Amino acid sequence: MVFISSVLMMMFPVFSSPVVLGMLLFFTSVFVVFVMSVFLSSWYSYILFLVYVGGLLVLFIYMCMMSSNEKFFKSFPNFLIMGLV
Repeated sequence: MVFISSVLMMMFPVFSSPVVLGMLLFFTSVFVVFVMSVFLSSWYSYILFLVYVGGLLVLFIYMCMMSSNEKFFKSFPNFLIMGLV
C-alpha cells in the first residue's frame, strides 16, 4: 500500500496540466479512503470521500477557468524517469 501511495505522490511534479493533476489527486484520495475503510469504519471513509470530492470539484473548476487551453505533450524523459522509479 505504501508503494502505490509513493508512486502516486512522485507523479505530481511530472505533470503540469491541471486536468492530469486533478485526476492524480482524485486517485490519491480514492486510495487513501480505501485504506481508511479497511482499517477504520467504512461510514467515516465514505463521508470523508464525499467531502473531499466536493472540494476537488471546486478546485478543478477554478483551475480550469484560470488556465489556458494547453495541449497535452508527452515528454519522453519524464515518463522514462517514472518507469525507472
